[in-house]
Amino acid sequence: MVQDPRTLNRSVHLGRRDALVERAVELLGQPVDHLEVGGRLQHVRTVMEYLERALREQELAARGHPVAELERDFIRFLRLMLDNVRSAAAFLEQQAHLEASEDSFLSSFLGVSRDEITLSAINYRRLALDVLSGLWQLLRLLYVPYRKLRELNDSELSDEDRARYQLAHEALREELRTSRP
Repeated sequence: MVQDPRTLNRSVHLGRRDALVERAVELLGQPVDHLEVGGRLQHVRTVMEYLERALREQELAARGHPVAELERDFIRFLRLMLDNVRSAAAFLEQQAHLEASEDSFLSSFLGVSRDEITLSAINYRRLALDVLSGLWQLLRLLYVPYRKLRELNDSELSDEDRARYQLAHEALREELRTSRP
């Protein structure tokens, strides 16, 4: 029997999805308040990239395959995470812009002192850190449903597909661990 090409690589895409999600969660768990704004922004952009890639892998894994409610809810959760990370990135970008502008057009445009602009930059920093902190609180609750999802996905795989999942998962985890701090 010829397997549907849309589902042939489901296990590989699931393995890659899980490796990306796990690395994104690890990075979100790392403190970033000690980093300069550029470092925080790069950190958040990396997480954003991993979550975007995880969602793409999930889309590929779902092609031609019935998706359980738990998996649909996980997709929604990933999108929620991504939206929060994008918000944090936007706040950090504003902070970076305000801090980098020695000759800030905002000072003259708004008719305020440089100190007022600096206060705005500080507020953007606080907002970004608050978003990341709130997201970390939410991620602490992910363990049980994520484990259930992994068990559900595993139960659907053949022995051969489990091996393919493991290979894809471990290979990408190693690549992500060594490619970026």
